[in-house]
Amino acid sequence: MTQDNSQSPRRATTVNLLFSVLRSALWDDRLAQPLSGDEFLAVMALAEQQTVQALAFDVLSVQRTDADRKQVLRYANKLSKIQRMNLVADAALQAFVRQLACRQAAYLVMKGQTLAALYPHPQLRVPGDIDFILNATYPSARRLMLDAFQVALPEKLTKKEYSFKMNGMVYDFHSQLFFFASSRNARLWAQLMEEAWQQPAVVRVGDGDVCTLPPTMNAVYLFLHLFFHLIREGVAIKQFCDCAVFLHAHRHDIDRQRLQLILRQLRMERAFAVVGAVLVDCLGLPLASFPMTIGADAGKWRDKMVADIVRGGSFGKQYHHAKRSLLFKTETLLIALRNSWRYYRLAPDEAGMLVPRLLKANLRNLLK
Repeated sequence: MTQDNSQSPRRATTVNLLFSVLRSALWDDRLAQPLSGDEFLAVMALAEQQTVQALAFDVLSVQRTDADRKQVLRYANKLSKIQRMNLVADAALQAFVRQLACRQAAYLVMKGQTLAALYPHPQLRVPGDIDFILNATYPSARRLMLDAFQVALPEKLTKKEYSFKMNGMVYDFHSQLFFFASSRNARLWAQLMEEAWQQPAVVRVGDGDVCTLPPTMNAVYLFLHLFFHLIREGVAIKQFCDCAVFLHAHRHDIDRQRLQLILRQLRMERAFAVVGAVLVDCLGLPLASFPMTIGADAGKWRDKMVADIVRGGSFGKQYHHAKRSLLFKTETLLIALRNSWRYYRLAPDEAGMLVPRLLKANLRNLLK
């Protein structure tokens, strides 16, 4: 991978070292050479920003290093904490879906522990929220959540999701998975969701089964999720690792022709190919596991995308000032506007049509 002009040589070296470490974690590739103490600390600091610290430390912990012992122990403690968090997340998810199954409620769980199960060592993926959607009208969903979990959803949902805490976890109830800028794309996605409800996939998480999106649609969903976050605020290498392990695990289940048709209808084939270049060239996803041809044009965009990933960190957290401050709102707006323009050629409908919506929504927030 080549160096992006926006990165210093030392930063670019650290980024490349982290990718080497992650290739070892995901595919058991051997590192070319041990890292020095300074390299160890630099890679671990970047891994933490990118929410892949447990994956990185598991690889590096078997090496002898002259890094400060207190720092090494700090990362070892964080690794143990992440492993415990995964046990909590698995148990919480299993209890959650059992309650839904008892009430014969149709649900889908996205991302999270359904993807962790695909990693070589599931306990090393940093767990996040439990994202789910119900196949029910909103009034019915409110009654179900109150009856099953004593969770009171708001009378009216003004955003596409609502978060609440339960059993040591944060749950994100989604009224819908995406707000598309293009009404044509929104209609297409609604059709795909109808199909997903008819034939959900089942994933084994711990000792229980969990319903999720079918493989072909899930491949599109994971791509859209990370790409939209990349444009609006930033996204971490963790989300690219998720895509890599998913595409590899389901390489024989994904209908490639249908996937490419969906992307063509969304006018996002080029964006998907660039994501593929990052997955293959940087994270080591076997080329045969990526469900589309990656042309030379994608390689030209790859380093720009990597630079934006590294700059933003996990959902833009590296950018942000105090949350909800004027600086936070202003910076988030400027990032989204810049990235919408930057990636317009890769996704003309969604990136281009996002600009007026961002201006309207964010200017309203700035004035609050």
